[in-house]
Amino acid sequence: MKENVSALLEKGSKIDTYQNITYNEELKAPLKKGDVVGKIEIINKSDNNVIGSSELIVDKDIEKSGFVDYFKKIFKVFLLRN
Repeated sequence: MKENVSALLEKGSKIDTYQNITYNEELKAPLKKGDVVGKIEIINKSDNNVIGSSELIVDKDIEKSGFVDYFKKIFKVFLLRN
C-alpha cells in the first residue's frame, strides 16, 4: 500500500470492517517497483461508509515469465505431489 489506513475511534469502541480490493484492468508483467496496480478500501460494515483507502503499489520489479519459468513451476508441483 502507498500509505497506511487508520481511523480515530472513541476509547473502548469497536467497529466491524471489511476490505474492498480492486485491481487495475489486465495487469501484465513486466511491472516496475512503484507502479500502481489497484486500490484498497476499508469499509464500515454497519453503514457501508469508506473509512479510508490507499493505492496498491508494486514493491519490487516483476519480470515477464517465459516458457522455462512455467516449466520450472510445473516441475516443482509434480515433485511435491510425490
